[in-house]
Amino acid sequence: AGILGVAAVALAGWLLLRGIGEEFLRAAQSGGLPEGLPLTNPTYIFLTAASHTTSEVRYLSADKPSDAFRLMLPREVGHEYYADHHGDTFYIRTNEAGSLNFKLVSAPVADPRRENWKEVIPHRAGVMMSGVELFRDFYVVSERGNATPALRVSDYKESWAKAKAIP
Repeated sequence: AGILGVAAVALAGWLLLRGIGEEFLRAAQSGGLPEGLPLTNPTYIFLTAASHTTSEVRYLSADKPSDAFRLMLPREVGHEYYADHHGDTFYIRTNEAGSLNFKLVSAPVADPRRENWKEVIPHRAGVMMSGVELFRDFYVVSERGNATPALRVSDYKESWAKAKAIP
């Protein structure tokens, strides 16, 4: 299996059958290994191809598996972004426009183009946002500031937020 690994080869085979695998296989061979299909979200299936400095996300409605994956935003050199879904909104962790430590934006599922992005959590110098997990009533952001990992828990209306350092 070489650089791709057995799981990535299986994923590439599945993608080839779906008619979109060639592009992702080329990305994988050039260092942008597919991260796989996170199946924690029953409404959408996300396919993220990423390298150390760039990424792109494709998504598919889970109730329409014969449809084609849609590209959220074309790959751009130096831009990493990762997406998830809640309600009628995509939540996107991105390092666009100099946000080296990432920020969280939202976009409508109906039209997730960049011009429709709304900032949810701004970029914060000195605080790296390493991940976001979405739940029914709240979301959790993994972050690190002052060399201390922490979890920030917020509701979707932003009426409350709590941060908890991880010992």
